[in-house]
Amino acid sequence: MNGSEPSFAAIPRNTATGLDEDALPTYVYKRLRDPKEFRLLRITPNYYHEPIDCTLFRTNISSSPKFEAISYTWADASGDKSLCKRVKVNDFYCIYVTASCEAALKRVRLSYEERCIWIDAICMLLLYYL
Repeated sequence: MNGSEPSFAAIPRNTATGLDEDALPTYVYKRLRDPKEFRLLRITPNYYHEPIDCTLFRTNISSSPKFEAISYTWADASGDKSLCKRVKVNDFYCIYVTASCEAALKRVRLSYEERCIWIDAICMLLLYYL
């Protein structure tokens, strides 16, 4: 994303991972400037049981980006739709999502290559509508 990002020195380090993921600040969305602009999510490859790591970026429909749209239910089987799971985004931030959203991201993530998707809860900032 555009804009300044915090330096590594501003984020407490963990000797095992290099970053203290519990200390990652919440991602702050920037307003889309053009009606043809939208956000996509690039999911880093990994195995199902591993945490989600991804890049949220802006693109323009006129550039014909290749992506897949994900459809899922917001609530889990018990009806819970609380924002209780954290997704690491753009290396320095986290976004809180529902357990159902996290499970959908893990199910579509590939273990061998990046996958570019559009998912409403993250790409449209729908957390305010819960």
